[in-house]
Amino acid sequence: MCLTSCVRHGVSLLRPVGGRGMNVGTMRSTRVGLILGMVTWLCALGRVSADAAASMDALASVPAGATLEVRWAGPNALSDKIAVAPAGAPAATLLSFVYTMAGNPARLLAPQQPGDYELRYLRATTPEVVLTRRSVKVSPVMASVTSPGRVASGAFLSLDWTGPNNQMDRIAVVPAGAPEGVVTLSARTGSGHPARLFAPQSPGEYEVRYVTGYYNITLAAAKLTVYGPALDAIEAPSTVVVGSSFDVVWRGPARPYDLVVLAHVGASDQSWEAACYVAPGRRITLRAPLDAGQYELRYLRGVLHRVLARAELTTTAITPLPNAVTTAPTPPREKGPVELPLQVVRSTAPQRSHRLPPGK
Repeated sequence: MCLTSCVRHGVSLLRPVGGRGMNVGTMRSTRVGLILGMVTWLCALGRVSADAAASMDALASVPAGATLEVRWAGPNALSDKIAVAPAGAPAATLLSFVYTMAGNPARLLAPQQPGDYELRYLRATTPEVVLTRRSVKVSPVMASVTSPGRVASGAFLSLDWTGPNNQMDRIAVVPAGAPEGVVTLSARTGSGHPARLFAPQSPGEYEVRYVTGYYNITLAAAKLTVYGPALDAIEAPSTVVVGSSFDVVWRGPARPYDLVVLAHVGASDQSWEAACYVAPGRRITLRAPLDAGQYELRYLRGVLHRVLARAELTTTAITPLPNAVTTAPTPPREKGPVELPLQVVRSTAPQRSHRLPPGK
């Protein structure tokens, strides 16, 4: 039955009975007729398309977890699928699939476990029918991650890695021995190299892992120990001369907006005389205030300026050198005209005479 005949079947129910207008029963019958006609047409279309031929073209081997492009030809009926499944598995066993209406080529996620698989074109019948198959082999992939070994809680981590860099892959920091799929802190491999993230706040034993996307399979791991923040995170000379520059050695998490500041003893955590942002490996040099007195160095964490460490610092005035010659200050001059000495200099250059012409 074609669509035209279905519509005609429904329209025939619209004819008035006895040449007069339709009653309510006739209108209800009309709606039912239209629906039945459309269903009959779709069923007929399904029977025709189920017998249609299909074909697929794809790479014979792909890395585990990679995106697999499949070019296909087929009926492209509603709910038809391109799927990947273990070789020889029943038709209902699928690992991943996309609908053909999503586009051509179809893009599938290859299985994470290496082995032999097959691509299938599935016709959306009940049950589904496999119109064509194509073998594909999934090859293993290698990955590695590095770990600093031991860091302070909340410290900035810069982690080198190698791996397939497939969609949704990430570098994660998880408690040591955590099961697969547990991800607490992570950074996408697609965001750049090396991966950048912060260490956990709680001290303990952890692992740095290369975790695949979607399947959450660990390809590589390295141990990481997180310890509490150091109590004495700042080291500097105890005494410096006013106005002089001095180096500061610090240890801390080095998170964004962390500061090392120089402030008066007893001043609030939001007030300081000099400051410098910290960064991994950055050497900090501060200049002492011009006033002698008691100060302290502080490591301030984040925008809230939480103090993680302090160190006392005393600034002293400049001490005169021994046997130094002092000069009395010159008394100020009184206001009035200034007298300057006049010195006459005799010139030794030969003198020349100039005679004016007559009449001048």
